[in-house]
Amino acid sequence: MVSLDIFEKYERAELYRLFSGLFLHEPSDEFIFHMKEIFLLTFDDPVEYIRRDFNNLFIYNRELLPLESIQRKEIFSDYLVQDIERFYHRAGIMLDEEINLPPDHLSTELIFLSYLIETELNETFKRFFEEHIISWVPEYCQKIKEHGQTEFYKESISVFEEFLESEYDELNR
Repeated sequence: MVSLDIFEKYERAELYRLFSGLFLHEPSDEFIFHMKEIFLLTFDDPVEYIRRDFNNLFIYNRELLPLESIQRKEIFSDYLVQDIERFYHRAGIMLDEEINLPPDHLSTELIFLSYLIETELNETFKRFFEEHIISWVPEYCQKIKEHGQTEFYKESISVFEEFLESEYDELNR
């Protein structure tokens, strides 16, 4: 387990952007090395196995898609997505059609949180984190660790979980 002190070396906003990369696309060599170096991960998985694991986890397995509406098993997923879009709109964000990610994709949500930190919209950050992150992401992380085939994803997701727990604790102080 990584010491939480390491998080103090990096800005919170940058960490949210970094963690969004876990769910966004096949990790590059640079991303994998960066994760290993920053968080002192000990995995020794070959890069091609890590990339295959990404696809098996987040592309081919419908049950593990990083979409809040799917993970929360929302019957009214349109309402959930509209609620997320309202958060984006109120913060002055319009999702660019070029991004090609749904509003409830975990990467989109994490990048949004980084924006809220940078623009010091602290109350919006707290509400969004509580309503749209902590309500489903910890359970989702457990599923990833159960289905992941590489230590890279198991270790990285554990660090991500630890980060979210520390954020949640900080918000509730």
